[in-house]
Amino acid sequence: CSTHGIPGPEGNHISDLPPLDSPNPWLSSSLSASSVVAPVTFASIVEEELQQEAALIRSREKPLALIQVEERAIQDLLVFYEAFGNPEEFVIVERTPQGPLAVPTWNKHGY
Repeated sequence: CSTHGIPGPEGNHISDLPPLDSPNPWLSSSLSASSVVAPVTFASIVEEELQQEAALIRSREKPLALIQVEERAIQDLLVFYEAFGNPEEFVIVERTPQGPLAVPTWNKHGY
């Protein structure tokens, strides 16, 4: 088999290449005439930011009772899988994303 465009012992195989049927993505418009985008309102942006801020606060502030339930669950898993003192068994706890969070901001307090 020869490289495309370079004649080999079998001859030039450019004519054997399949035609390019796919359109050039750089020349096509990203928005088609049939797609309609709903306008974004100021109220919807404010509402989305309030939801993100509330999600950020919930992610930082967890009640002590919930933390204790999670710690007990981790301890139960360690006992069940006999992971205490066993370097081959361990428990990894991760938070699942609950949607977009607001960007945390730190305010400088003048003391």
